Amino acid sequence: MEVAIPEFQVIFTRELRNAIIQTGTYGVTNNRSMADSLLKVSITEQARDSLARVSDDTGLSDVLSVEIIANYVLENTSGDTLREGERVARGQILRDEGFAESFRQTTPALAKSLAEGVIQNAFVTW
Repeated sequence: MEVAIPEFQVIFTRELRNAIIQTGTYGVTNNRSMADSLLKVSITEQARDSLARVSDDTGLSDVLSVEIIANYVLENTSGDTLREGERVARGQILRDEGFAESFRQTTPALAKSLAEGVIQNAFVTW
């Protein structure tokens, strides 16, 4: 796994493992020789954009949208690509509590959404 957002890695890894396990069809192993396939996930981008500005200061955002983009590749044990794609998770962060705190509170929901989307797309027809 490659994650360009350090504070996102642990939470996203946990949510990704949970999403796999909750399918009830697949399992997770840390031993590559026991695996039937390998899922590689890279968080490639984080984008923020202003949705609302403070009415008396148009240069100050009041609400930001955040978008986290992940690319994934599902390979068989021979290294052949079975499925690949991109998933996006979107959310909003608010200035009220401070953007850093709001992002920290939004991170678990973004990670869960992104993980579930990756697993759904990677394994849906496999």
